[in-house]
Parts: sequence; structure tokens; C-alpha cells
Amino acid sequence: PHIVKALMRMDQFRLVPRGDINIQNIQKRLNSRYVAGIGIPAMGLVPCDGIYSRDVQQGFMMAIQYELGIALNSINGYFGPGTQAGLRGVGSGTLSGNLRYLFRSACYFNSPTMLPGDPQIPLMYRPDDINTDTATTTHLAWVRAFQQFSQIPVTGTNDYTTWAQLLVSS
Repeated sequence: PHIVKALMRMDQFRLVPRGDINIQNIQKRLNSRYVAGIGIPAMGLVPCDGIYSRDVQQGFMMAIQYELGIALNSINGYFGPGTQAGLRGVGSGTLSGNLRYLFRSACYFNSPTMLPGDPQIPLMYRPDDINTDTATTTHLAWVRAFQQFSQIPVTGTNDYTTWAQLLVSS
């Protein structure tokens, strides 16, 4: 049924012109893990065209909700009280595995951010940082620059405020 629904909507499942291969890889992972693997009831296939869209955002939110420990039948893709509580708790601790991957994917979706100064210089999130468990200097620099640009506390961490800003500002 997921494939028929995707066909009826005419979603693209190949890289389109101006699509980003790194976004496409994230899209494929969302489909593979959360639709085909886990089978989140409310989640349909997200397009795999390399374009960050509303459908990708909703599927991405459902993936985050799953990784935060929200029950399968309660996952809805909304940034509600359960998701907020999860991000304040588990999401604000030391991240590893899939939740870490999702945080770094959100960083990539929000790239570039602007470095402070005059003139402001765009800072891209490095694709190599998405799949690593290491707190690289490039990842930390990007998070700090994003926090400063967003005018939120500059902690260099995945605190609740940073999660919220990443999920609403892209």
C-alpha cells in the first residue's frame, strides 16, 4: 500500500535536478528503517528525490518520535507535548546511533548557517559528519554557528532549544 500511495501522489524516488545526494541518502534511510523495517503505522514512504520537503519533514518527525521512545500507535509527526518531553529528556543527553544520526541530519537540512561577522559567511554542514559518532570540530563549529545565528544559547550541544530550532527553522 505504501508503494501504491507513493505512485498515486507521483512522488519521485530518484535524484532530481538540483536534488542533493546526501538528502537523498537520508530519505532512503528513513524509508528503509522506519517504513519498511519498523513499519510506523502513520508513516508513508517519503520521496527520495534529494529535495527537503514537507513530506520529508513529517516522516523525519515520525522517525524522531520513534527514536525518543514514543509508542508506535502514538506517532503522528507533530511537534507536540510528547515529542517536546522526549527531546528535553533523551534527546538532550548524549546521543548515539539513530537519534544521533537524526540530529546530524537535521543539521544538514538546515545548512548553510551564517558565520557571525561582517560580511556574514555561509557555513555548510559537512556530509561526512552525518554518519560519524565522533564530535568532530566541524560538527561542533557548525552547531555553535547555527545557535549564534538563531540567537539561542550557544552550547554546542543537542539541547532542547537547538532541537526545536532545527525542527522548525529548516
